Amino acid sequence: MNMTQSSRYILVAVLCFVAGAIFGRLSVPQPELKNSQLQVSKEAVVKTYGRFGRGAPTTFEAVETKEPAPVSLLSPPVSADTKADISELAEGNNPTLCSDQKGECFAAFEAKSKGSKVKDILFSKSTDAARTWSAPVNVSKTAGKAGHPAIAFEKNGAIDLAWSDCASSQKTSAIFFARSADGGKVWSKPMEISNTTGVCSSPALAISPDNSLNVVWKDTSSGETHPDIFYTVSNDAGKNWSKAKDISNTPGVSSDPCIAVSEDAVVHVAWLDTTPGVKRPDIFYNWASNGSWNKPINVSNSPRFSAHPSLACGAGGKVFVAWSDNSIKEHAADIWCAVSQKAGEFSQARNLSDSPGVSSEPMIVADNFGRVAAVWSDTSNNGVQNIFASMSFDALTKVSSAMDLTDSKFISKQPCVSLGSDNMVLVWEQVDGDKSTVKAMSKGFPHH
Repeated sequence: MNMTQSSRYILVAVLCFVAGAIFGRLSVPQPELKNSQLQVSKEAVVKTYGRFGRGAPTTFEAVETKEPAPVSLLSPPVSADTKADISELAEGNNPTLCSDQKGECFAAFEAKSKGSKVKDILFSKSTDAARTWSAPVNVSKTAGKAGHPAIAFEKNGAIDLAWSDCASSQKTSAIFFARSADGGKVWSKPMEISNTTGVCSSPALAISPDNSLNVVWKDTSSGETHPDIFYTVSNDAGKNWSKAKDISNTPGVSSDPCIAVSEDAVVHVAWLDTTPGVKRPDIFYNWASNGSWNKPINVSNSPRFSAHPSLACGAGGKVFVAWSDNSIKEHAADIWCAVSQKAGEFSQARNLSDSPGVSSEPMIVADNFGRVAAVWSDTSNNGVQNIFASMSFDALTKVSSAMDLTDSKFISKQPCVSLGSDNMVLVWEQVDGDKSTVKAMSKGFPHH
């Protein structure tokens, strides 16, 4: 064998090793959050005060675990393809997103429209997988301050929007709704759908297989210091709505609800709840079949601080509940996810982020092909909040390494993601000083 042949063999071996390392990332199982790892000592070590996602002040109680933290099998977070196109919709906050299988994307966000003194809910549309966007349209058009939009797409092409609005009173807010039957060109007149005596906020919206519209929100009708999660449904394209129903009804403070509907028309709802304690809230869950709600259960049940729940329904009736939690690393929360194959029964939680930074504000989506994508805000990139993601082609049996999608020097937060036929589309809020803009991007995510 001459020197040239030997060099060729060495080169081939190196290339094979590198390829195996790259593609092997998708086959690395993630560590699970075992019950034994959640057993904590009786002595609190230190208290840390900080901000945890969405600007809400929180308190973290640091305690020692009896078992050592699990060793991560993940490689360090990597940057995603920097060639991915990033587009800008407009100045605004708190974006939300949905998309169809044709590549059309629909986004809503908070912003002051021309001539308005308060924030409205604006809508924008993309027909080329988030590369370009239409001029924003004011959907709320009320005199009061509007916020926290939720958007969904019906099978027949209609687009639905829900949000909180102070239109009826400057001292309180209600949940409003509008619908477009022509892809966002014309919107119905906003109507109040909560109709309760309390302050209503943080709506979430999901569509049933029969195109029924399901909305949940935080409501103080049970008391200003004791909000619960309320639910209403419309079976006639939003013309009429059922009487609002308290579906949490726990002793603690219930907030930050999310909702999804599975193929079998079961409605799934998750929220943050302080019933276990103000300093250690958990993620609670309830579900309804044929309009009958069950008793809420504690999904996260962690010894520290759970926050920011997100919910998705996928192939085979699986339900995915994701949240942020600092139970393993006291100063740096991770993104955890529990999976249910049967309503009300969840697997052990597993770590989807496992990054060195603070991970918060997760959103998880899934489809009937087994694809699952989770996105979140993460400070692993030099302490600056960027949007990270982890993906799976087999309903979280195997999960990719965490990827930095934005890789920006600016603060990127409040991500929202949707799955298309062969991609995932992401919107988020980027902060540069006093200016906040809504950004978007598309990343390939084909069916396997």
